[in-house]
Amino acid sequence: MKTSTLVRNGVSPELVGLISRLVDLIPWPMRRSAMGDVTLLLLDGKHRVAEDVFGWGRSVVEVGIKEFQTGILCVNDISTRL
Repeated sequence: MKTSTLVRNGVSPELVGLISRLVDLIPWPMRRSAMGDVTLLLLDGKHRVAEDVFGWGRSVVEVGIKEFQTGILCVNDISTRL
């Protein structure tokens, strides 16, 4: 039986809750980069696990990982959203 990424990396449910609360306090777009950092560090870069564990959108985490790795933040054009 495979062990989960959380168990393998020693991430407790309390730590998951703390990280969720702290990331929620960070304004966009830095929040996305923080999500990428957490995913790389604690979840071995697995964006699908981040979606399951933290409830973060997979595509958001994928962009956040790239932003964290490159140091370049993507610009959101929210004026075009409906």
